[in-house]
Parts: sequence; structure tokens; C-alpha cells
Amino acid sequence: MKNIALILVFIPLSLQIACAQDNIEVLTSGFYTHLVGKLNSQPATMDLMLHEGEHIGTYYINGVGRPFRLKEIKSNSTKRVLEELDSNGHLTGVFEVAISKKGLAGVRETEQGKRKVPVAMSENYLNGSMQFQQYYIHNSKDTKAPFETKVHFLYPVLFADNQVLTTIRADLGKGLFKVALPNNLDIQTFKNQVIEKLNAHYDYMLDGATERENINIDMLVYLNEKFILSVRINEVVDAISEEVDEQKLFTWDLKTGKRLLMTDIFKPNYEEDLRKIILQSIVKKTYKEDLQKAENAKLDKSMIDFDFYMTTGGMTFFYLLPEGDRDLEIYIPFKDMIGLLKENSPISQFWKE
Repeated sequence: MKNIALILVFIPLSLQIACAQDNIEVLTSGFYTHLVGKLNSQPATMDLMLHEGEHIGTYYINGVGRPFRLKEIKSNSTKRVLEELDSNGHLTGVFEVAISKKGLAGVRETEQGKRKVPVAMSENYLNGSMQFQQYYIHNSKDTKAPFETKVHFLYPVLFADNQVLTTIRADLGKGLFKVALPNNLDIQTFKNQVIEKLNAHYDYMLDGATERENINIDMLVYLNEKFILSVRINEVVDAISEEVDEQKLFTWDLKTGKRLLMTDIFKPNYEEDLRKIILQSIVKKTYKEDLQKAENAKLDKSMIDFDFYMTTGGMTFFYLLPEGDRDLEIYIPFKDMIGLLKENSPISQFWKE
């Protein structure tokens, strides 16, 4: 899949690992926080990070579940202004709020600025959600490195079930750097393993590089609630005028630590009916300019990718557009898929409420 990451981060990577390791820095600046509260009178949930001095994250109205992304665009000593973007990057609203790790308060207005509603949210991990520590690994001090690279990842630090913690750490590490996150994070050893793995993994792109290029690796949380965790990892390598963009999507059952697959959620032989639902949604709901791109591809059902991320109200899938175009993200509410969903799957709580 080739979606461009909403948030780009950059890390320098050295060809000579033994000489460069002293120049690799690990930062724990910023924070991750899971927030619950209300937008106007509607219960809402937000996963927010302070990311290199700016707040980013995702949120949704409980039950409705359509995901929105947040990105800070300006601030002063008392107020932060965050853009609200839908899953395909269109501006849908603006938040003007005071923010701390413990919560936020202020107003949200529509993109036209015609209506403002109050928003108030506070940090809360009581309802089966996992706590994270935010880390950056980079070697910006290594001026000889051909790559300007930064890895941004969230390390699970607290959950009631230690076995689940161990499983999630292993999966997240393999998704980010093909190195399992250790159960007890020895960050000095781990950073060297990460750099070595990145060097080996992207070695084919380093050959002949004459200027510093970019490797961008970033993690974003979509759902961390009711014992379900859904995250997205983007890896973008821009080297020698070539860009390779990969994303990995993970959803776990936090009661077992098991990664959830489509077969865990849907009844047998769901594929054809689900493709029809997704294609109908593209026709009915997407923006005109994106729909035109999809029509140019003749809405080929084989271009539907069943990789997914989840919120409490539904799931987001992907329609693969031609090379160079951003893939469409198609949100499908659970209510539109009732006949295809397993009655007793780990996520049935969301559509039976």
C-alpha cells in the first residue's frame, strides 16, 4: 500500500555502524495520552501525542466512530490550534484548545467557522486501554551519514496483563524495524539493533548515494479502547530520487494479545459482499476529486485492499489508486456490515451496543 504518511519524521542513518553509534540519540520528549470526554454533548475519544513540539493524533465520536486526524498548525502561550482532517486529508474542522498531558478544553468549529461547540477531555486508561511511552531514535549528530532519518515509536509501558504486553511489544518492533521490542527496554542496546537493522534493510538504496536522503518511520494510534488496540505504522524511504512508501496496520485483542485478522471478525466467504459494500460507499460518499480518480481506475473491485484499522463505530479499508496517487481510505460503519460480521468476535461489542 502506498499512502503517504500524514506526519513525517526524519532520522540520519550511518553506513559505518561501529563508528556512528555514539552519535545516535534517543529522546523521550513529548508524551502520548489517551483522552475521553465530550464534544458538545457527544461522548468522544482521542489519542493525542506531543510530537516534536506539536500535537498530533486521532479522535472519533463514540459509537459513530468515523476517524479524524488532528495536526497542530499554530499556538501561543495559552491556546493550541489543531486542524481536523478526515481519513483522506480533507479539512473538516478546527480545534482551539488548551492542552496538557492530563486533558484539553476549548472549542471546535466547522471548517467554515460558522458553528462552535465546546470540547472537554481528560486522560483516562480505565476502559481496557494501553499506556505508551513515546521514543525517538536518530543520529542527527552524525554529519557523515548519507540518510537524514528519525524513528518515532510508542513503547507499551503499562497494561494489566504482562503476557499481552510482551506480545504487543514483539509485534510492534517487527512492524517498525524488524526487531522485537524487548520486554525490558534497554534503550542503548536497542537503538544499536534498530540502526543495524535499518542499515541492512535499506542497504540496496544506499549504494551510490551522494547526498543526504530521508527515511521516515512513524506510528499513529486509531483505537485504544475496550481491550482493542489499532495502530498504523508508516515507513517512507526517499533515496536517490526514488520513494518507497509502505504501511503496516495492526489490530490486537488486548484480552489475549492476539493480532486480529479479517477471518477473526467476518463470517466465511465475506469477501465478495464486502467488496460490493466498499464500492457502493466510494460512489456515495467520497469527495468528487477522489471519486474521479477512482472512476479513472474503473472502480475495479480487485483494487480493494482488506488491510484495515478500526474505531468503535466501524472499520477503514483502502482502494488502491494508480501509481503516484494517494490511496482512498474508505470508512464502513459496522451497521452496514452486520450480515457479514461474526456474532461473537472480539469486536462484536462495538456493533451490538
